[in-house]
Amino acid sequence: MTTSIMWVSTPVGSGIEIPDNVASAIEREAARRGLSAVEVVRDLLTSFAEELNDVQPADGEQRATFVRELMTRGPVLVIVDPSARGVDVPPHLRGTDVQALRIGHGLTPPITDLLVDAYGVRASLMFDGARYFCQLPWRSVVAARLEFESTVTTPPAPVKPGRHLKLV
Repeated sequence: MTTSIMWVSTPVGSGIEIPDNVASAIEREAARRGLSAVEVVRDLLTSFAEELNDVQPADGEQRATFVRELMTRGPVLVIVDPSARGVDVPPHLRGTDVQALRIGHGLTPPITDLLVDAYGVRASLMFDGARYFCQLPWRSVVAARLEFESTVTTPPAPVKPGRHLKLV
């Protein structure tokens, strides 16, 4: 079963069908909070939009500049949560503990498509002898450091409880 919700805040109004269990959950939340169902959905969508934009372009560019500067001094370990939204890593790493992925210039084998920008890090990295194009948005990057230094050089982001660093 589905329920249609009419969005009256749009100029013409547009209907969207959602499963009854979702509609019921929205109605329960609305009653609990003393709001209308539309207000609850608006709050959820606003929260979701804020989460999607949790790294603003200026912040992302600052992080990119920082990591690019690190790469001028040597190989960099980008410490990433592979289960974070937007991450694309090889299947065997998905949903695993926090991982350290090696990036940089002049590595063997070379990373010819390395891109560090306001979005995050994108590159074809080697895993068990095979290349895989990885996408690491900044929201997934816990820290970055030079490979041969033990000090983490970026402030750590929140990590899910129970996750531990694993070097690959």
